[in-house]
Amino acid sequence: MIRPVLVLTAVVLAACGGTKREQSLADAMKLFCTGDAEAGLDDVNPAERPAARTTWLLSRVTNREVRSAIDKIGNVAPAERSRLLAELVARAGLTTCAALETGVGGAIGDGVRLPELPAGSAGVIPLDQTSDRFTVVVRRDQIIVLGEALVQLQDGVVHPSDLQGRPHRIARLEAFTKQVVDLGRSEVDRGGSELTGVLLVIQPDVPFETLFQVVMSIKPSGIAHYHLLARRAGVRVAVPIELPAATPDAAGVVAAGTPAPIGMIVAMTTTNLLVFSISGAEGTINAPALTTAGIRTDDIARVQAALIDIKRRHSDETRIVVMFDPTISVQLVTETIAAVRATPDGARLFPDVVLSAGFE
Repeated sequence: MIRPVLVLTAVVLAACGGTKREQSLADAMKLFCTGDAEAGLDDVNPAERPAARTTWLLSRVTNREVRSAIDKIGNVAPAERSRLLAELVARAGLTTCAALETGVGGAIGDGVRLPELPAGSAGVIPLDQTSDRFTVVVRRDQIIVLGEALVQLQDGVVHPSDLQGRPHRIARLEAFTKQVVDLGRSEVDRGGSELTGVLLVIQPDVPFETLFQVVMSIKPSGIAHYHLLARRAGVRVAVPIELPAATPDAAGVVAAGTPAPIGMIVAMTTTNLLVFSISGAEGTINAPALTTAGIRTDDIARVQAALIDIKRRHSDETRIVVMFDPTISVQLVTETIAAVRATPDGARLFPDVVLSAGFE
């Protein structure tokens, strides 16, 4: 990697006879791809580092195309950011780029194994339809936010010391996210984009408990939308989920004349899947509408078939709670959520999916 001071000197010195030359795309992208350590940003508060990095870049990058990309990259969907950055890196002839490797600039999923969905999974949305404004990467060894290795994991599990006595909250992630969101809100006041969603890039063998802890740690900052990144037929897609909420109560307050919700639940244990309802209209926890023999892909398909039948009797219902044993893999979690959201032919099933660790 060329050091910033050398690149800067190269682009501002006279090319010949004292005249300045236009900064090339390659020189500009070398600056864009400079790592935080080389840019002298390691000592900057991680939550403030994206803004500091932008300032650093704009003071050095003069190439009009790259400056335009810097202005645009924070205000477009993740898929567009990833495509834009990858295209510029390729055109510049670079073989490596720290921005691609760490997720800076919105490149997503590179170098991380993703859950694989069956070709018939229709309960997904294209990446360009998400509202995500930053990405959380969860690997077996660490949690990475905005390119910052924030929390170390052991085989995908958070160490108890990082929870500080709160089983569903990762202290450092919660504090960091609050800083990022607070800074984002200040940017909105200056015409920037609001931080409304998080894209979760999680390796398929990470346990559900860690996924749930990540979401619950981000929740206090007011983030409303979450999307699990997955791959279907070789294409990256997003699987929407909602914030964990109290288990739906069919006897709760509803508008006059509105039928009480049936409160559909799908629960995955280590051995089987259960389909039931809080209201009792479609089975109960003690007498489920469906109990599968296992938790494989074909068992998830049986759950989907049962929900299709239930949907015929309750066409207005859209909400469902999905529960998982803490040790269940993100692979199975993602498959299940995609299956309950839509039928194989793409018809809406129960698209409003609420994530839950169980009854509380």
